[in-house]
Amino acid sequence: MTYDIAIVGSGPIGASAAYFLTKDTTKRVVLVTEDPTDVPTATYRSAGGSIRWSFDDPAKAEMAKVTADFVRALIRQGVDLSAIEDAYLFLNRGVAAPSINVSGAKRVDHFLGEAARRGLTLLERTSLEGVEQQPGGVLLRTAAGTVAARTAVLAVGPNLPRFIPTMPVTFEKRELFILDLTLGADRGALPHLVAPLADGVVYLFTKQVDGTRKLLVGQEDVVGHNDRWEPENYWDELMRRGIGDRFPF
Repeated sequence: MTYDIAIVGSGPIGASAAYFLTKDTTKRVVLVTEDPTDVPTATYRSAGGSIRWSFDDPAKAEMAKVTADFVRALIRQGVDLSAIEDAYLFLNRGVAAPSINVSGAKRVDHFLGEAARRGLTLLERTSLEGVEQQPGGVLLRTAAGTVAARTAVLAVGPNLPRFIPTMPVTFEKRELFILDLTLGADRGALPHLVAPLADGVVYLFTKQVDGTRKLLVGQEDVVGHNDRWEPENYWDELMRRGIGDRFPF
């Protein structure tokens, strides 16, 4: 069978594509992923998920507000996203920007569940080995065989150049530390704190992780990353550069 659309990847982009593309139930949509969708294996299931809509660029502000309104509509419908209404507090500028923090894992699970209800074909634990163009569409070579489709959406993150080496794209590696601390009620309303440090930016916020509110710490351009897409532990270097002084609590 030839599908109308083949999606590769079950992360936030792949799940979102499946959710919106299956709204047209006349389309035959398949999603190929090497991950089991019922097991939290990827980083996005613990981190990310913050939406703010206060930007100097009007186009960015409008796009972010559309996203926030969409998320709020899901919450009103009773979708459990572990949502936290908070704000980005830019300490160096004295600016607070309203925001919503949601669970990346629950958002992905909801999108995939709705897409499956509309008829999505899901091929789990199936890795992509290659992509070939053919007359009238594309052919995906996977570990479980070939999948033919008229159109393909490759939501494979930093693996994209492996399948389309001529595409001029670069990816920025970002990581968060999830601190294994018990947060008291007095920290329940902690905003998303953002502050400059050294030559970059550090941020600290709370998030619902596995049903418990955790403290997350991240950085951009303070500590350089290696070029490998694997976890790194640069906590001691962050402390040496003064994150403990910036956020003494």
